[in-house]
Amino acid sequence: MEALHYLVVSGIFWAVICRARVMTADTPQRVKLQYGVLLVGAVSSLPIYSSAEAGQVLLGASVLLYLWLDARRWRYGVPR
Repeated sequence: MEALHYLVVSGIFWAVICRARVMTADTPQRVKLQYGVLLVGAVSSLPIYSSAEAGQVLLGASVLLYLWLDARRWRYGVPR
């Protein structure tokens, strides 16, 4: 299960870095915050993974917060 956790965090890290590279000054702060929270939550879950499953909770919470911050854009369908 620990290997799966590392794999998920690696995927999140890679996706966030790829998206951050194309962000500009015109990118809304909400989007930058969204990806920043996801990255910090995912990376922070690594050192505490084995302590009573707190790492899994932190990883799940960061993904949930990411989705919650993006929910407003999806309210009326696929964002354009």
